[in-house]
Amino acid sequence: HSQERLATKRTPLPRLQLFIFLLIQFAEPITAMVIHPFVVQFVRDTGITGGEESKTGFYAGLLESAFFLAESLTVFQFGRLSDIYGRRPVLLLAPIGLCVSMLGFELSTSFWTLLVFRCTQGAFNGNIGQS
Repeated sequence: HSQERLATKRTPLPRLQLFIFLLIQFAEPITAMVIHPFVVQFVRDTGITGGEESKTGFYAGLLESAFFLAESLTVFQFGRLSDIYGRRPVLLLAPIGLCVSMLGFELSTSFWTLLVFRCTQGAFNGNIGQS
C-alpha cells in the first residue's frame, strides 16, 4: 500500500522558477507600453521638430514603430541563440538588456539616442517568443 503512494506522489511545482518566468513575461509588455504617455513630451524636449507641433506625431510614431520593427527582426535570432546556448541564458539575457535600454532611453537628450535605445528595447523584447 505504501509503494502505491510513493508511485503516485506528485512532483511539487517549481514556484520560484514560475515566478521568475511570470516576472519576465510581465516586464516585456511593460517596456512596450510604458512610453505612451510620455512619448510626445520626449519628442518635444529633443527639439527635433524645430518648434513645429505638426511634426511631433510623426517623430513619436517613429519611436513607437522602431520598437516593434526591432522586435519583429530579432524574434528568430533569439530562437537561434537559444538553440545554441540553451533557453535559460537567453531568457535571462533579455531582462538585463531591457533594464539597460530603458535606463538609456530615459536619460537620452536627443531624438536619435531615443531612437537607438527604443530599437534596443525592441530587440531585447524579441525574446518574448522564447517563453
